[in-house]
Amino acid sequence: MQTSGSIIAGIRPEKVVAVPLGVEPIEKSLGWSRTTEADVLSATYSGAATEYTVRVQDGTVFEVFAQNLRAGGLQPGTRVELWWDDRNVFGLSGDADTEAGVEADS
Repeated sequence: MQTSGSIIAGIRPEKVVAVPLGVEPIEKSLGWSRTTEADVLSATYSGAATEYTVRVQDGTVFEVFAQNLRAGGLQPGTRVELWWDDRNVFGLSGDADTEAGVEADS
């Protein structure tokens, strides 16, 4: 276990819940965290799930996956909050290669 230095906190995209501003996710319970605002840039329907590309306030862009359990979804341009259960957060050493396993665009 690392006892000093920096760490990188991570969470898998399917463990993040995106909801419109001011709405708490149905799944929310004690021990959940959220970001400030984010913008939905795109929504890609893929049958059982939808993949959302979102940008948080610092400009970071990442993917969020949601099962298609309810009618309606988030549209590009929707302002959202991103929530997650803190038990799903993992840590890596601050000097870990955050690009490991990422395929380069051709």
